[in-house]
Amino acid sequence: MAKIKKYIISIDAGGSSVRALLFDFQGKVVGREQTRTEVISTEAGAVEHDPEELWQQFLAAINNLLKKCNVDPFEVASIGISVQRSTFTLWDRSGKTCCNFVSWSDIRAAELTAEINKNIKWNLVKLGAVIVSTFTRGAMLTATGMLKFITDHALPRLLWLFKIRPDVYEKAKKGDLLFGTLDTWFIYKLTGGKIHATDTSNAASTSLYNHFDLKWNSIFCNLFKIPMGIFPVVK
Repeated sequence: MAKIKKYIISIDAGGSSVRALLFDFQGKVVGREQTRTEVISTEAGAVEHDPEELWQQFLAAINNLLKKCNVDPFEVASIGISVQRSTFTLWDRSGKTCCNFVSWSDIRAAELTAEINKNIKWNLVKLGAVIVSTFTRGAMLTATGMLKFITDHALPRLLWLFKIRPDVYEKAKKGDLLFGTLDTWFIYKLTGGKIHATDTSNAASTSLYNHFDLKWNSIFCNLFKIPMGIFPVVK
């Protein structure tokens, strides 16, 4: 006999822990659990996380929560996942990662970010966007004309990673790698590699997603030579 769905799990995966809360359908908190995660800093400005450790702590938080509350997994209707946005990694199609998660707070791409903001082609794109938006009032063009990249954005950190790891860039160009923020990684692992997806809010935080037209930004990707095939489906 099928179990009656009674609960919802909410996950908050941050920089130092994974927190899990169990709610009933009336919104009451039934239980909570927290597991710690390690921050890896191998050099000045580096903030990384081990993808496999995060996955194991994600599972531990859920399993410990269900055990503590004496709840059968089949009684859980759904899981909501909130994560530190713009933290990303890449993995091949067998699920093997090629680097740690590069955190949104990692500042090793600071010098490259400054170079990008001074790049002639990028500034011509911005100028063109400003001129055209004056006549069209297009929201995306207006936003592009105002955009200044910072290290919080995934774009400069991804370009930095490609620069120091040309092997990773070559694999990405061949279509052998998948890009993902924390939510994408958890979904990929939960579904046994069947689903490579994210949501609009996480996609938009990368600065590589056109959240006005709801699609990955082909202009940015072409300008900075980022293979679009690495990105997840946005749902």
